[in-house]
Amino acid sequence: MIQPPEGLFKLTPMGKWCYDVHAPALEEATKLAKHQTAFQVLCFFCHLNTVFLHNAAAILALHPERSCHPIFDLPVFAKVKFKEHIKAMGVALIHKSNPMDTDLEKVLPGVHRWHQANQASIDGVAT
Repeated sequence: MIQPPEGLFKLTPMGKWCYDVHAPALEEATKLAKHQTAFQVLCFFCHLNTVFLHNAAAILALHPERSCHPIFDLPVFAKVKFKEHIKAMGVALIHKSNPMDTDLEKVLPGVHRWHQANQASIDGVAT
């Protein structure tokens, strides 16, 4: 997966606030074990911000004609780092199905499902 450059995360509308409160919230959630739901929602927002940047880069890499959409008027999309991210995303999307990659399910049918069931059993015992 192509990660957006660090400097872009805080430039999105959501990133302007969620990363500033994430670090203090992480410390408080770890120390006090309070507000876990709120902390997990904040983590979700941070992850959602990454998805937002990924999707925007993928759209512009695959369909540059869509750059006239009003959402691409956000200042983050004018940054040089984002334009570099679009290029990297375009390369990754071109090579997304590499014939040299093997899919465990195709090579050994059923093994992947067995592994998932085994992992789920282990996780069930651990909780």
